[in-house]
Amino acid sequence: MENRANQQKEKDEKEISKENMEYQLIFDLIQNKIENDIQLIHRLANINRNREILNAKEYHEKINKASKEQDALKLQH
Repeated sequence: MENRANQQKEKDEKEISKENMEYQLIFDLIQNKIENDIQLIHRLANINRNREILNAKEYHEKINKASKEQDALKLQH
């Protein structure tokens, strides 16, 4: 039973870490701290390696547009 509790705790910590990385990326985009698409892709991949959309040019354009417009709500999607 203790092992199950430890596994759940580790899972929860990973989820919290992922959410923290997502919000940090949003703030960095708004503050223009992301230098290029490679850095953006790397940070997105660290958050979710299963993202198929990483190579989509239009996705990068939408993120860049939202960051230039300082639109945090668009960046969350």
